[in-house]
Amino acid sequence: MTGNIAYEYGGVAEISSSGDVVISECTMTENTASSSGGVAYIDTSGNVSISECTMTRNTAAESSYGGVAYAGVGSPLTITNSIIGDNSATYGGVAYVYPGSTLTIANSTITDNSASLYGGVAYIYEGSTFIITNSAIRGNSASSYGGVAYIFAGSTLTITNSTISDNSAAAGGAVAIQHGFMEVRSSTLSKNRALEGGGAIAVTGGSSLFLHEDRPWIQQRWLRVCWVTDDGNRRKGK
Repeated sequence: MTGNIAYEYGGVAEISSSGDVVISECTMTENTASSSGGVAYIDTSGNVSISECTMTRNTAAESSYGGVAYAGVGSPLTITNSIIGDNSATYGGVAYVYPGSTLTIANSTITDNSASLYGGVAYIYEGSTFIITNSAIRGNSASSYGGVAYIFAGSTLTITNSTISDNSAAAGGAVAIQHGFMEVRSSTLSKNRALEGGGAIAVTGGSSLFLHEDRPWIQQRWLRVCWVTDDGNRRKGK
């Protein structure tokens, strides 16, 4: 599936049925949506699963959402055993996840995706969930916040058994959290960088951060490893 264009939603597919959708063993490259979801616009209560796929150089055009996927209200999306690289959007270089939705990425490699504003890999919005397991995520970037993920408004990020490295942003080289929750287990955050604060993680606005074991902080660059602000004025970090 190559070179498809949608002038609004879903460069390859718009998924709005209530049934489950399974996409496997495919290559999706250089697809474009002018508004949202360079590959898929998902607005369904059914489970959407993508496995053993390669998704590269897909785009949601300027001021748009989700270079690969836009997950609408309550839409669960799971990506496993896949390669995802060089996708781009304004918000969420790979995925924009809307209220109450869940994005799960497992056993995958995610590299060199970008957002011109927030969330080089994912923008997780208003009570949504992002789960990363057994994956390598490196070289992603955002011009503003969250080289990998921007976690906003009551949303949650959980990272387990993964390596997050060489990502960059203005703040939160790997992750920026605003009024959200993040938990890291048995993972390595390495060589991420931020121009302003939080080489690995920037935590603001009453967010919660839980770190398990002693492995996450290795070789972060530029300013603090973790930059925490309670009210926009007070900063704590190391």
